[in-house]
Amino acid sequence: PHFRLLNEELKGQAAKGTGVSCATCHLPKEIVKIGDIQKTIVQHNQNLNLRPTQKMMRGVCMNCHGAGFSLDSLVDKELVRNNFSEQPAKHIESLDMVEKRLRNDSKKEND
Repeated sequence: PHFRLLNEELKGQAAKGTGVSCATCHLPKEIVKIGDIQKTIVQHNQNLNLRPTQKMMRGVCMNCHGAGFSLDSLVDKELVRNNFSEQPAKHIESLDMVEKRLRNDSKKEND
């Protein structure tokens, strides 16, 4: 899906900025400060966010997707094998339980 959107954008069939390449997420730009100078560099160490797959959640997937969708996608081994070409096959309910607990705790504090 990401590559399809990139192709559509390059052909002028999708809005600018809607497509992403592998490098968009897996070779992210970082802002570093050296003394008084601020530079933007490209992080070329893919091991920081590619292997193991779970490392992608916060630094890659969640830049655009929510935690639930990201977790559902990363634990779906078949989806990982086919390069995330479709929606996750099932929903992992653990984050739902955490969110429910947080809502209940917050509600208790406000009562």
